[in-house]
Amino acid sequence: MVNPFKVDPTRTLTLRRNFVAEVKRRFRKLRKRVNDLIVRDDVFGLKDPVSFGLNTEGLTGNSRWRFETDEAKVANFKAWMREAMNDEILSVRPGGLPVSAPDFWTSGYIESAYRKGAVNSYLAAKRAGLGNLSFYDGTAEEFLSGAFNARVPVSKIKLISTRAFDQLQGITDAMSQTISRELSAAIAHGDGPREVAKRITSQIESIERKRALAMARTEIIHAHAEGQLDSFEAQDIDDIEVLAEISNAQDDRVCPLCQPLEGVVMTVKEARGLIPRHPNCRCNFLPTYPDDKRKGQKTTKKEIDSAISKSIRAERPGKSKKEAIADTQWVGADVKVAKKRPTENANVDDRSYILTVQMGGSTEEIEFRHGVITTNSSMKKMVDYLYRENPKITVNGQVYSGGERKLKAKCLRQILSGSFDVVTLQPKK
Repeated sequence: MVNPFKVDPTRTLTLRRNFVAEVKRRFRKLRKRVNDLIVRDDVFGLKDPVSFGLNTEGLTGNSRWRFETDEAKVANFKAWMREAMNDEILSVRPGGLPVSAPDFWTSGYIESAYRKGAVNSYLAAKRAGLGNLSFYDGTAEEFLSGAFNARVPVSKIKLISTRAFDQLQGITDAMSQTISRELSAAIAHGDGPREVAKRITSQIESIERKRALAMARTEIIHAHAEGQLDSFEAQDIDDIEVLAEISNAQDDRVCPLCQPLEGVVMTVKEARGLIPRHPNCRCNFLPTYPDDKRKGQKTTKKEIDSAISKSIRAERPGKSKKEAIADTQWVGADVKVAKKRPTENANVDDRSYILTVQMGGSTEEIEFRHGVITTNSSMKKMVDYLYRENPKITVNGQVYSGGERKLKAKCLRQILSGSFDVVTLQPKK
């Protein structure tokens, strides 16, 4: 059985499918309205009553635009089409509720993707023992409503939602121009109403397939990636120089554009805009240590620049690097990778420690590494409580706060000293 997280590491497959289905529904309604206007209502007066087997005696044809010039017909249809696109593609929520900016119908899907990205980063950081909340026992929903919302303004989420709507609006603008040209050609050619309708609805379907559906999938991934990076920042992960690592789906469907980026380690700031790499991208961010030298990681400026260059060249095979960079629309092509890379995180001690605590005649040992208690789970809740009660910890005159305080074994010893008679700290042998 295929692991669904390998096929869809972002875990947004259902969300993407729902968004795509709604886009398809809206474009389907638009095509029907166009077909009804041209064929059923014969708005251009193109039907030949005799060829349609109709009794012409007393017949009154649809003369709405019949006697207009060809240029006027195109202009009238363009105005009608803009209104229809506003109704069907842009301006109505499911259920018929009118939209008022910036509460677009697309917002629900985009905001869900953004929050899912935030939760995925929170859970990934928690599993890795990273950030200032890895000791936090709250649920993902509690994280979103508490620490995350306190650090990320609502305006940021609205901005991401507006971007998706703007993309869709750009598609309808382009569609209006394409359809106007197609209608002019059809009228000049003398096509009948069914042929005209078919030419126009075929153009709508082509734009839907090539641009609108790709937009729906791509904007979900963009919102998810931004939610991940904002979540990392909300957990102070960037402050302790824990970086974001691009990880793809790890299956045969990984494209040549994404493959070079596998294992690239960047700062959160550098990673902005890198995902999605292309329409329908499935890449994902993961937290990592800059000195976590797993096989395949790319941590130096030379390795990162080379990976980005290979990705760009794969997009434009046969072209020079300069030409490929000039042609690409990918934001990652413009990223400025700092020459000095953090090769060792000074705030992270990779060693394991044993803390021995005594109270009265009772003695317990706690194994501690990277801010995580790896043994003696009975102490975990108490330690979590002590961290919450001590947002700042002073050791030998130095103040530690945020995620940094929980990565230091000496900070843990300091807060435990207030609850136990004797606390000793020794590296694990």
